[in-house]
Amino acid sequence: MPLPLPFWSPPRLLTTNTGGPGGSGVQEILDRGKEIQRIVNSSDDTQHSRYFDIVSFDPRGVGNTLPPLTCFPDLLSTYLWSEAVQAHGLVGSFDQAADHLWARMQALATSCTDPHKDGADIGPYMNTWSTAHDLHYIAQLLQPDPHADAKLQYWGYSYGTLLGVTYATLFPNQVHRMVLDGVVDAVSWYSGDLSTSFRDADHILDSFFRYCHQAGQPRCAFASPSANGEGNENAISDLQQRFKNILSDLKASPVWTTHPSPDIITYSDVRRLLKLALYAPVDLFPTLATILADLEQRNTTSMADWKSMLREEMQPTHCLDPDCQSHAPCREACQYSYRVEVTAGTVCLDLNQKLLNTTREEYWDEYLRPSIESSHWMGDTFADFLMPCARWNGRGPGDFKGPTGAENTSTPILFVSNTLDPVTPLGDAHAMSALFKQSVVLEQQAEGHCSFASRSVCTDSYIRTYFQTGELPAPGTRCETDIRPFGVEEVSVGISSTELERTEL
Repeated sequence: MPLPLPFWSPPRLLTTNTGGPGGSGVQEILDRGKEIQRIVNSSDDTQHSRYFDIVSFDPRGVGNTLPPLTCFPDLLSTYLWSEAVQAHGLVGSFDQAADHLWARMQALATSCTDPHKDGADIGPYMNTWSTAHDLHYIAQLLQPDPHADAKLQYWGYSYGTLLGVTYATLFPNQVHRMVLDGVVDAVSWYSGDLSTSFRDADHILDSFFRYCHQAGQPRCAFASPSANGEGNENAISDLQQRFKNILSDLKASPVWTTHPSPDIITYSDVRRLLKLALYAPVDLFPTLATILADLEQRNTTSMADWKSMLREEMQPTHCLDPDCQSHAPCREACQYSYRVEVTAGTVCLDLNQKLLNTTREEYWDEYLRPSIESSHWMGDTFADFLMPCARWNGRGPGDFKGPTGAENTSTPILFVSNTLDPVTPLGDAHAMSALFKQSVVLEQQAEGHCSFASRSVCTDSYIRTYFQTGELPAPGTRCETDIRPFGVEEVSVGISSTELERTEL
């Protein structure tokens, strides 16, 4: 995404990775490119100002990249398979749910790694080690002076932080600027132990009830009509119990709907909405509250509309971008690119056959049960994340052997984390920072996944300063946010009352 510049200030190039694994960097540029530029570009027009063209790419097997990972004969088959997974429900939603999900994921892995399938196969080359080398090659291509040392300027989110940590470990002297936002513990990732990744998720749900009570009606539709916004623990406990009652009723008996078409609303449907809401509380807590209030009255309309919207975005006839709509039928390149098989391909290759031939019972005891014990509300929603690896019989030409970290990177790394993150907890950011000397963790005092889950002038200004000058925040720096769910002003659970504000540069 280019930017018009004054003649004295040639553009710098900032490469991003949106995460996943399996997220499309191309789609990220369309969705978020201007917002990234707003944050990193100088607000001045001096000869010392820096401005950035934002560059991203679809990693191997993702989106527009060729050859694709081939697991299904066509997009329709992919969609129908995903719909069937959704219909089966979460592990624990009914007696055979775990068996159904396990069998489906074994079928997926076997199809994806079939050595006899037609066409070029990207499968063995999708691991993070390979993508880190792609990133290094991109940095070389983007270096305008062929005689200069190619160094990477990079902002990675979620899985993109794992890619960044891997890159910085492999190429520590090629880091010019690196912001890693929503930090994955690379040591845990490469070992296959992701159970502690969810340890803060349930605290975010606690925040939902507190924020809802503080906001009251009409800002939070699920709030008690008599709530006065004060910190009444009994009132908050009542919200929690009503929430559990709704889920318990749905688990025992789904409700049917005819709006906008015949369907049922299930326990798993609401749990999947909850998962998304924990990722983005500012945006989705109000939606969650409205749907809960409606379901409590056995009104299915708002939840049915939500399901219909998600289904529309995933179906093969849906075009992501208006430019794609001029192509009839829509090109595959215009379709929603995030596919479970791409995620599985990257994760399982990164594990380098550590889970190969794992039985369902072993998987439950060694991987799934610890995740559920870590988070009651998030752990089981990731039950299938590593399941395909039990039959993913493939290895890449190279793999990351570690150890993670570097004595020195050419420029210290800036790690960014929310106080409460449902899948990349703040503690993981500190764990990774400890492996890279002189790096710093910037804490954004908010809930949600990655800094974009909230809005903070303070966070933006520190990130901007880092990309402009290389200056890091002082160790221990915390940034308050400018907006909280439901528009409440009080600080919620898990957020320190000690605030560090900073005005925009």
